[in-house]
Amino acid sequence: MAYWFDPTKTFNARGRKAFLADEVSDIDLLPNQSHEGEIIDGNNVVNQKVSSGSIVKVISTGDRYMLNSTGSWVKLQ
Repeated sequence: MAYWFDPTKTFNARGRKAFLADEVSDIDLLPNQSHEGEIIDGNNVVNQKVSSGSIVKVISTGDRYMLNSTGSWVKLQ
């Protein structure tokens, strides 16, 4: 189980990032506005705090989640 930064996605807003995650359970490891994420494979770039509007795509399900203003990752419809 893991997550990582997706460098192919860019945003105009500073602090917004895109991630890929293996499983839905990996979303709990991601950073948000108030805390850093869990360090995965020693890659500190992906664990830094991020801004609302950041996204993660879950590979196992194809679902996408967006970070809301309260620090929760919410499934997009």
